[in-house]
Parts: sequence; C-alpha cells; structure tokens
Amino acid sequence: MKPLKLTMQAFGAYAGKETIDFTELQHEQIFIISGKTGAGKSTIFDAISFAIFGKNNTSDRDGISMRSHYASADELTEVSLLFKLGTRIFRIERTPQQEITKKRGEGTRTVNQKAVLYEIMDGEEKLLASAIRDVDSKISELMQLTVDQFRQILMIPQGEFRELLTSDSKEKEAILQRLAHTYIYKQMEDKFWEKEKKLADEIQQKRQAVILLAENGLDEKAMLSGMTTEEISQQFQTEISQKEEEQIESELQLKKVRKEADEAAEKWTLAKNIQTDFQYLERYQAELAQFEAKQEAVESQIHTLQRAKQALRLQSQDANCIQLKARLTKRERELAEIERELAEATTRLQTIRKESDAIEAKADWIEERRKTFYYLENLEPKIIKWEALKTKAEDEQLAKLAAALEQNAQQIKDLEQQKAGFDRQKNSLWMWK
Repeated sequence: MKPLKLTMQAFGAYAGKETIDFTELQHEQIFIISGKTGAGKSTIFDAISFAIFGKNNTSDRDGISMRSHYASADELTEVSLLFKLGTRIFRIERTPQQEITKKRGEGTRTVNQKAVLYEIMDGEEKLLASAIRDVDSKISELMQLTVDQFRQILMIPQGEFRELLTSDSKEKEAILQRLAHTYIYKQMEDKFWEKEKKLADEIQQKRQAVILLAENGLDEKAMLSGMTTEEISQQFQTEISQKEEEQIESELQLKKVRKEADEAAEKWTLAKNIQTDFQYLERYQAELAQFEAKQEAVESQIHTLQRAKQALRLQSQDANCIQLKARLTKRERELAEIERELAEATTRLQTIRKESDAIEAKADWIEERRKTFYYLENLEPKIIKWEALKTKAEDEQLAKLAAALEQNAQQIKDLEQQKAGFDRQKNSLWMWK
C-alpha cells in the first residue's frame, strides 16, 4: 500500500483542513516525518490508519476522541486518503461519530460515523462500497491485513525507532521479529526441532540396544528379567514403534508450525525490506554526520579566523586612532568649507528667488500685454472693416450734402434773383413816388 494524498479536517492536532501530497516525494523510498512534541506527527499515522481501518494507529485513541479540540463547533471531522495498491488506485473517506452544532436553532446534533470507498478508473471514481460494514469487508479483502498487522509491519512505534537505528544486524533481526510478532513462531519451531531431535536420538539408542542384544545374546538378559528373547525383542519393537509414532506426530506438528511460519514469511519479508530501508537511512545518516563534522571543523576555523582578526584590530587600534584623528581633522576642514559654500549658495538662492519673483512679475505684465496685443490683433480686421464702412458712409453723406448744398445754392441764387427783382421793383416804386 502506497499513500498518495492524505486530507485531514478537524482531526487530532489539526484544527482546520490539512492536505499532505505524498506524490511530491516522487520516487523516494524512505522519508522522515519530524517535528516537535505535539506538532502532529502521530496524527498523520493515526489519520492513515483511521482512513483505512476506521481505527487509529495507537490503540488508546478511538475515532471519537480524535476530533480536534481546536476545531470550531460547526466544523466536521473527516479524513480522506488516496492510496495505491499494486496497480490499482483507491480513495477512501471516513467520518467518526461526533457532536457538532445544529444548522438551525441552538444546541448540537450527533453525526454518525460514515465510510465510503472508491476506485479510480480512467480518471473517474467508481463507488465500491458506501456502508461501514461493506467498506471494512472490502478493505480486508484488498489489504489482506488486520489493523494490528498494519501497525506492526508498516508503522514502527516511536520507541523502537532509535533502537532499530543504533543496533547491529542481530539486534535488528530481534527487533523486527518483535515488531512483526514472528518470534513466537521461531520459538515454536525451535522447540519442535529440539523434540524431534530428542525422539530421533532415543529411537537410535533403542535400535543400538537391540543390535547389541542381538549380537551378544539375550539369555542372560532374559534370565534376569524373566522374559524370553522374543518378548524382549517385541518390547523393544513396541517402544520403537511408539517413538516412531511420536516422531511422526512431532513432524506433523512441525509441518503445522512451518505452515504458520510460512504465513509469517511475508511479514518477515516486509520487515526485511524495512531493515534494508533503514540501512540506507544509516548510510545517509553517516554521510550527514561526516558533513556535520566537516561543518564543525569549518566553523571552528571561522571562529579562529574571527579571533585572529579581532586581535589584529586590537593591535592596530592606536594606528587607527591616529589615522581617524587625521581624517577627522580633514573632515572638519571639509565641513567648514562646505558650510561656507552652503552660506554662499543660500545667499545666491535668495538673490535668485528675488530675481525669480521680479521675473514672474514681469512675466505677468508681459502676459497682460500679450493678451492686449492678441486682442488688438484680432480687432484690427474689424477696425479696417469699420473704417471702410465709415468711409463709404461718409462719402454717401458728402454726396448727399453736396447735392443739398448745390440745391441750396440754386435756391439761394433763385432767391437772390428774386430779391434783385424785388429791389428793382422797390427802386422803381421809390422812383414813382
């Protein structure tokens, strides 16, 4: 069984929703889940075991107690595991019995435990089982392991981990036997082998005794025991038959034990594979130790170099002080020069600002004149047009006035002629008088 993706919600040490994507490890055959106490390492194994079997990796915690104490009252506790078994891929979801707040109204409601199992085929999920009993039955059929065997073979308890890493080959074998519970079969096999050997030795001794009696004669033995040679031979034969039957029975029991041992062989093979993985881990740890040792040496050299630099700085402190004083004096002179230049610049800035104000004032005056010029420039065509109209009007008026004057002159001339006539008539009248 190879886990591909684990999703936990309000489970154990995790208050919210957490997802672990094991596919990111790619082809790594061994990896370590590490962290401080209470960080949630065991919760990961509990979640895997709970998802598959409905029980946790540790027997002292059930599904109900695995609800996170940090989860909100309305958040549902559930676990989902995507895993690969051979060439097949499955996804299982489990929800333990729990109390959460009601969707409507006040108070809480009980959510019963649920389980559902899918098989991923051609990128789609095919439902295999949706009832807890059916899911458990299907998992048992697929895994061919009980939850206890799963704990023993696939998940090494934390207390055994360091012992397994630091022990030699013989001790590793003993630890793995203890973890997989195969030492019981080994003890039984050893006992039956010992019993079979003992019975075989007894049979051989009896047969040797019969041979010796046959070679040396049985008269003295027969007389001493009151038995005939035939009776003694028959007795020996009976004892030999009994021993042979006991041997056959022992062999049958031995075969039974061997069969049970064969059934445990697969467990032992898995345990051996784990041992091989830990050998790789030991090698990696050895390499890591070498790197750490080199790192310590480098850090020591760095520390020595830093101390040497510090000593060198202390030795050259007086020279540095003299140099610093000279540099300080130089900087003070430079500062005074800068302050003088700053004062001149400030004065120039004030002058420039005044000139700028004057320029801005002139600019305003120029702008007003420019506007006037633009106005007059736009007005010029109108003035020319007006003057043309005015000239035309004046010409027309002058023509009218000239005509009127001419008419008036004619009238005056006529009047003068009339007056002259009147004057002649008047003079004539005066003359008549």
